[in-house]
Amino acid sequence: MFDVNTDSVADALHVPLDKIESKGIKSVRSRVTNVKPYLKPEYQNLDTYQFRDELIKKIWDVATIEEAQAYEYELTDEDKAGIAEIEQKLYKNWDWVYGKSPEFSVQKRKHFDGGTIDARFQVEEGKIKDLKIYGDFFGPGDVTELEDALRGQEYTPEKMKEILQATDLNKYFVGIAKEDIIDLIAYQH
Repeated sequence: MFDVNTDSVADALHVPLDKIESKGIKSVRSRVTNVKPYLKPEYQNLDTYQFRDELIKKIWDVATIEEAQAYEYELTDEDKAGIAEIEQKLYKNWDWVYGKSPEFSVQKRKHFDGGTIDARFQVEEGKIKDLKIYGDFFGPGDVTELEDALRGQEYTPEKMKEILQATDLNKYFVGIAKEDIIDLIAYQH
């Protein structure tokens, strides 16, 4: 970071206390800094764009940004097609993104006017291996039916939302809006 409000950055980072302590640091805030204070005095008044230009000039060993533009590369249609192919093959490939991920567990809990929902997921190879939903919510249906519907599915917001949208959630969670349940269970917070 060049020159940002480090308090805002530290507030946005949610690192477990045991991880911070294991690194021998006092807080996330103590690990967040800007580059600007460490620059020579002649560079202290630069804004982010001016700093970027100075970096470019140093990389290309030129005196002006206009001279550096001689090294600018425009992506060709062939380049763009190659990038799109890699994106489809890897970065938009569920197995590559989620399938090789390590086993992990997630707890999603929230209190609503209609009761508290506490959903606990065990995820393995990107799929919901196990799920248990606890809480003080009410409904005429057995929530294990919903757990069974999600178990074995891909642990992605899209897949979970698809299943939850197709389910009568009022059967399990009377008085809690369907959108609120989907937001809690399907999305990462």
